[in-house]
Amino acid sequence: MLDGVQIRVEGLMLARFVDRLTGEGVTVKRARRAGLREMDLWVSSRDTARLFALAEKHGLRAERIGARGWARWKSRARSQAALLIGILAVAGALMALNARVWLVEIRVVSQETQPGIEWRVGEALTSLGFKPGVASGTLDVRSLAAGIQLVEPSLTFVGVRVRGIRLLVELGLENPAPELYDLDAGRDLVALKDAVISSIDALTGVRCVKEGDTVRAGQVLIRGEERVSDELTRGVRALGVVMARAWYTAEASGSLRGEKTVDTGRASASTELRFREYAWRLTAGGQYGMQREAVERLPVVGLYVPVHIVRTTRYEQEIVESPIDRAALEMALHDQAIAAALAKLEPGDEIAGQWVDFTREGDILTARAVIEVRADIAVDRDTWIKRVMAEVADSP
Repeated sequence: MLDGVQIRVEGLMLARFVDRLTGEGVTVKRARRAGLREMDLWVSSRDTARLFALAEKHGLRAERIGARGWARWKSRARSQAALLIGILAVAGALMALNARVWLVEIRVVSQETQPGIEWRVGEALTSLGFKPGVASGTLDVRSLAAGIQLVEPSLTFVGVRVRGIRLLVELGLENPAPELYDLDAGRDLVALKDAVISSIDALTGVRCVKEGDTVRAGQVLIRGEERVSDELTRGVRALGVVMARAWYTAEASGSLRGEKTVDTGRASASTELRFREYAWRLTAGGQYGMQREAVERLPVVGLYVPVHIVRTTRYEQEIVESPIDRAALEMALHDQAIAAALAKLEPGDEIAGQWVDFTREGDILTARAVIEVRADIAVDRDTWIKRVMAEVADSP
């Protein structure tokens, strides 16, 4: 197998160039014509640089094609060594980065939270001496957790752990005590809104409606009383869940008749001569009831004074009907009606379905959106009265 580097030389008098190489001490192991002005030469690796230098000196173009034998293996070894060094350098950099903590993640793991708690805990970490880039082996996570809990006594749990380059801080806040029900305080549950009853689960009190009943807002659903004997009853605080279906509606309207302003084809022009703030009318044009104007400034040729002619052209216009794309109008009204109906939803409403109907009266197209929801409508009477008072205050 031929050992050496293959170099292609392009130019004139290539045979003479081979003789000059031999005279300069370059050993040409093999020479082969590759074309009319091209020749492939095989030389050793140590003679490659000298060949390129002589080719440039004599105005020839030289290009390395490949290598064989020991030269090929030596070139591949150099490239593999460079790749290995790069891999080792990257691995060393990653190990150095992974040995330090650069990021802080503060996570609230309890159901309750407080506004700004993450920011306050971050400030507490800074005051305790934590800085990004600190070696993970020097961190005392127990001391950090104790320091955070000392600064924020409202926290019931603080966990600090190192995860790679992250410092994970988990926070637990105290859950508020549940509401206490005074069963001896008489209270009815009434309907929050107009609806159709789907199910009723009375924990305490007496049911006043059944499934499938249509109720009005304020109607008693569960009466706050219980029977003590065959003849006596006493007031209790009614408790229960009443699921019902309710509907929200909204409308959006638009005209099927469009209008646009167009030129009629009639026009008139007026001109005047202007010199600074002075003006002299040259010709007068007519006026139209609806018009648009176009103003042109024409210089006076041959004069070196700021004199010019202003020509004002007035075009008569009129309003004509233009066709409206009904499909596009229906799509726009559909989206408007649905958005208006969705804006009426209240917390706790679960959407069960929605649809839109279109009606037309003359040139007016109206979209009526209906959204069906499922919700617990049982509230105490005080809550319902507050809602009614708020609606009265918001009404014009």
